[in-house]
Amino acid sequence: MADIALSFWALFTAIMVGFVLARTGVVGPGADAGLSRLAFAACIPALMFLTVAKAQPSDVFSLGSAVNILVAIILFAGYWMIGGRAGVHGPQRTIGCLLSSYINAGNIGIAYLMVVVGDPTQAAPVVMFQLCLVVPFVFTILDRQTGRTGMSVTKMVLSPFLNPPVLAVFSGLIVSLTGVHLPAVVTRPIELIAQPTVPLLLISLGISAANASLPKPSRAQAPMFAAVAARSFGGPLLSWGLGTAVGLTGTELLAVTIVGALPAANNVFVYAHRYGRSVDMARDGVLLSTFISLPVVPIIAALMHA
Repeated sequence: MADIALSFWALFTAIMVGFVLARTGVVGPGADAGLSRLAFAACIPALMFLTVAKAQPSDVFSLGSAVNILVAIILFAGYWMIGGRAGVHGPQRTIGCLLSSYINAGNIGIAYLMVVVGDPTQAAPVVMFQLCLVVPFVFTILDRQTGRTGMSVTKMVLSPFLNPPVLAVFSGLIVSLTGVHLPAVVTRPIELIAQPTVPLLLISLGISAANASLPKPSRAQAPMFAAVAARSFGGPLLSWGLGTAVGLTGTELLAVTIVGALPAANNVFVYAHRYGRSVDMARDGVLLSTFISLPVVPIIAALMHA
């Protein structure tokens, strides 16, 4: 328990460093975006490659991964059905489904997993599922709802595989499956690039928090708050419940529950902006779920370590 407390103390310290840097004007408002892009394009792929390459395929495509993917499907379908009955329709309904189910596994999720369980492997299959299956499916729905001409089938199929973290996961899987031994001349620079991943992500989050304002409750915001509630509280409860039901225990169950508690991914805002629909809903939902995850993840870790 003392180790987990020290880990979260380090996590919050890194976030506060970013917050203070932004508040004192050392870095500008756009610094968080720059750090996130750097992490996304270089550090996260390096970390994911090393993690997956060293893991057994059964560790990547595990029962826990199946639980997290099933939870995402349940939350998406649940919001779709309940939202429709509550009068939420069109692109707003689709964006709400994404807010409730599409998690930030490939960014802040890696930082949380590293801090809590010391291993980001659980994030890899979720990233692949979201980018390779969820995104094409949702784009097809939004194309029909907005009347926008969608991307070609070829581009839709290939685009996820041009994503740096996905490429890194697939490359790591090839190494893991083939049993190739990579020499130090290859692994050492990758390890060096991977090391700043967690600090970069946490400092970026602190900078973002310093320049953010939380949405205020209102009737018009009800669909967004419902999606965030499903994401922030329904996600971990479902993940823990299903994980327990299939026999997961210890660190495996903890990792599955932490992934279930991750906030909505910033990609949701990007997708909403791409279609020009429910942009405010997506922005506010991502921000609010991220702030909620800050106390929720340590509470889960504390309860499951007790």
